[in-house]
Amino acid sequence: MREHEERQADRLVRVYTRLMRRRIPEECGHAARVSALAERIAAAMGFTAPAMRRLRRAGLLHDVGKLNVRLAVITKPALLNDAEYAEVRRHVVYGTLWMLPVPALLPSMPAVLCHHECWDGTGYPLRLVGRAIPLMARILAVADVFDALTNDRVYRPAIPVGEVLAIIAEGAGTLFDPAIVALLLRTVAGSGDAVAEPSAARP
Repeated sequence: MREHEERQADRLVRVYTRLMRRRIPEECGHAARVSALAERIAAAMGFTAPAMRRLRRAGLLHDVGKLNVRLAVITKPALLNDAEYAEVRRHVVYGTLWMLPVPALLPSMPAVLCHHECWDGTGYPLRLVGRAIPLMARILAVADVFDALTNDRVYRPAIPVGEVLAIIAEGAGTLFDPAIVALLLRTVAGSGDAVAEPSAARP
């Protein structure tokens, strides 16, 4: 039964990602890149194979809730107004609802719900603080911002990698988990030893 559920989950992940590519081609490749970068960070932290699978699925589905957001808002080539921003913020809740009926996806659901939480409690939707934010969500938060800023969006061109790394480093301890930021910097730069999360906090 468990193997059947895992296969069902993988099929649904593929279906959901195809739907995303068709509806929002402007973000084509974003989820796959976020997932891949998150896995690189997690590998340095010693994630087990089952935990890595949960993270991979969360990365691929972290924006699936945007299927419930108006396309005119998602593709707007300008800054969003307050109402539009509030609509986009709801994508994390919508995303968890897409995953809810699939038992094998439930372990990935907290990361999808919480990948916009901030280390200092100013994020959404739950305003969690520090280690109260699920570890996989903390990893996705950094990988998501890195990929979003280093690639073209409808409202701005890509920002050079060096500038993006500086922006993320500045957000360590406020927006992001400092240990995850350190891992990102070392992963992207390809130098130095990884800073691992304490073993008790690993999935």
